[in-house]
Amino acid sequence: MWDDSQSDAARIYRTFEVHAAEEESEKLRRKFHSTSSETVRLAAALRGFFLSDDGEEYAPWLEQHACSAAETLVELGDREKLAEFERRGWLDAELTEHLLHLAIEQHRSGMTVWLLRLKERKYGFPDRDLQLW
Repeated sequence: MWDDSQSDAARIYRTFEVHAAEEESEKLRRKFHSTSSETVRLAAALRGFFLSDDGEEYAPWLEQHACSAAETLVELGDREKLAEFERRGWLDAELTEHLLHLAIEQHRSGMTVWLLRLKERKYGFPDRDLQLW
């Protein structure tokens, strides 16, 4: 059921996802605020943020930890959730480039294409001359 190549944050996130019916938002909130593990806090914040309307309480923490949160979303292959990070302005040029390399390294073709399109639309490819004529 679990992919052994996944990081701890991705595995914990999947656990929260599988047990979504059991993990009420209050339990998740308590877990987020009480844990001393940054990995558990990251997974809880991601799950809580996308779980319900009251997920906004996790937004400031996620914005401060946008790199590790976005890396987890790339690993999970969740373009829709990563698109929410982009809409909020949490993906700058440097982070987008980092995530693109991560997606390529992890053989996430759908994520790679999405990140390439995002990079082209927002930042372009100033280090490449792609002109054919």
